[in-house]
Amino acid sequence: MIDFLSIGTALKPIMLNVRGILIVSFVKEIISVRVLFFIKTS
Repeated sequence: MIDFLSIGTALKPIMLNVRGILIVSFVKEIISVRVLFFIKTS
């Protein structure tokens, strides 16, 4: 019998970390697109 609770608690920080990295990269992507658009239009 696998202890799913202990696996879940072990994976939780990793999942949160991955989510944080994804959010940060997504925000950076949006900012860079906005900056490029702003440079093109100005």
